[in-house]
Amino acid sequence: IPGMEEYIYEGILTLPSQCLDWKIIAAIWARNPSITTVNTANNYDLCVEAFINNTTSVGCNNSPEFSKKPVPFICTNQTYCYNNGATDIDGDSLVYSLINPLSNYNTFWGFTSTPVPVIYNPGYSASSPIAGSTIFDPVAGNLCMTPTQIQVTIIAIRVDEYRNGVLIGSVIRDIQVTILPCSNAPPILSGFGGTPTNVSANPASATYTFCADEVTPINLTIDGSDPNSSNNLNMTWNQSIPGATFNITGNNTNSPVGTFSWIPSSSN
Repeated sequence: IPGMEEYIYEGILTLPSQCLDWKIIAAIWARNPSITTVNTANNYDLCVEAFINNTTSVGCNNSPEFSKKPVPFICTNQTYCYNNGATDIDGDSLVYSLINPLSNYNTFWGFTSTPVPVIYNPGYSASSPIAGSTIFDPVAGNLCMTPTQIQVTIIAIRVDEYRNGVLIGSVIRDIQVTILPCSNAPPILSGFGGTPTNVSANPASATYTFCADEVTPINLTIDGSDPNSSNNLNMTWNQSIPGATFNITGNNTNSPVGTFSWIPSSSN
């Protein structure tokens, strides 16, 4: 069964002076040579960066954090929708974009002070990283892919955070995705209220509009099901909305149900 290991690197960095902005770059040599959408991918390193607006008018700031693990394995001829679940404890507005994966080392140019884009093979790009269709929502950060062949590719997503219309920071997530042949059909989530719509194929079906400062909580249900009746499902949520609850019944059965409850205020 495919799997992955997680390593966490952390430390304290004291910046030597006060600049108007900073870019923090982290890079590890090298990318996986099995990547098929980039020619000699192991000539590049894996590089991500964070941007920090350091002007005094911004004040204290925390970067967005990803509450969902990257999903490294998806299936051919099946639509898979993925959301990074980025949250910001400061309440800053988040905007997502698909960008070209980065490298600050290459056998052709050596080390660079500014990261350079990894060069995709012809037919592939940041917005079209797989053979098949890719749909991306810059507001919600939903990435939906329907691959048509076995391959290994890379995807980079940048999250920009805005405060009162001012860009104050950004972070990048770089994901390697392996597309495998699969015989199992994926589970299905309904839209809100149990509408039998495959949200994976139609993310817009999970959109709901409501008013702030109501007295009665908003209660919405999401139903899980699986075409394979012998499969049991486990439903979770990323706890990304402070003050909201998501109670789940029927986990480890074929048809769990999640109930979302929330009273949003005008500050939300």
